[in-house]
Amino acid sequence: MPISYEIDKASGLLLAKGVGQVTEADIAAFVNALLADPEYVHRKTCLVDFTDASFEVPSERIHELANRHRELLARATPVKIAVVAPEDLCFGLARMYAHYRSLLGVEIVAFRDEVSARAWLAGSVQIEDD
Repeated sequence: MPISYEIDKASGLLLAKGVGQVTEADIAAFVNALLADPEYVHRKTCLVDFTDASFEVPSERIHELANRHRELLARATPVKIAVVAPEDLCFGLARMYAHYRSLLGVEIVAFRDEVSARAWLAGSVQIEDD
């Protein structure tokens, strides 16, 4: 699967990593895997790393994807989700997704690097709205 994940039980962090071409079907498979994982419900922070990924998801589909993931996010209600996306297209899509999810009360922020993402998740960096 182009998106894999592991759960760090000590810190409560869900770490997900995308590699290669990521399609809408890959995102759906990732969401379904999380929904089937009883450990996911306890996650309060998530780091999603797309440093080594590229996307085959049209920008006009991002709003629909955000709406489809309501069940996933309602089940666990993570406090924060940081998305690492250094590549321009992926970063832009992550920001669009974050915007649509924020309308439903989920805090998601896109970052260009993992250090900044982890600092935000740890609460040592504040993000101001654009």
